[in-house]
Amino acid sequence: VGGNAFGGTDAMVWAPDVADTGSSSFALSKNLETVNNPVTLTATIKDVHGNNVADGTVVSFATDFGVLSGVACETTNGVCTDTVNSTTVGTSNITAMVGGNAFGGTDAMVWAPDVADAANSSYGVDLSTITAGQNVIYSATVLDAHTNPVADGIEVTFTLTNTNGATAGNVAP
Repeated sequence: VGGNAFGGTDAMVWAPDVADTGSSSFALSKNLETVNNPVTLTATIKDVHGNNVADGTVVSFATDFGVLSGVACETTNGVCTDTVNSTTVGTSNITAMVGGNAFGGTDAMVWAPDVADAANSSYGVDLSTITAGQNVIYSATVLDAHTNPVADGIEVTFTLTNTNGATAGNVAP
C-alpha cells in the first residue's frame, strides 16, 4: 500500500485442467507383429491447454481381438502404457478412453503367423491310389508353434527313403 509491500509472498501452484480427448493421443508401437510378441499401447493425456493431466488419471483400453495386459492404467506425467498380445493370426482394433470418452480413433494391429514349426505341421499321401509308375501327390499342412497356418511361399521339402534308409525316389515341387 502506498508503494510498500504487505502480507509477504505466497507461491501459486497451477494445476492442469481435466483430460481433453481432442488434445490427447493414442499410438501403438507397431501395426504389424508376429503372434505372441506383445505390442505397446501408449496414451498421452493432455488438458485443453496442452498440459499433461494430473498423475493418476485413469485411461482404459479396449480390443476386439487379442488380450490386453491390463484393462486400465494410471498416468504418470500424462502418459500411460499397456500391451496387447495374440497367439492367433488376425487383426486387433484397439481404442483408448479417458473419463469414459474415446480419443485418438481406433488403431488396427495385424498379427502375422510365426515361423513354421515341424512339431505342429503334418504331411500326408493317399496310399489307396498308388500304382507303380504313376505320380503320387503329397500334401503338407505347415503351422507355426501356435497352430496358425504360416504365410504363403514357405518351401517344403519331401525326401523319400526305403526301409533301409536309402533315398527311394525323387520328389518334385
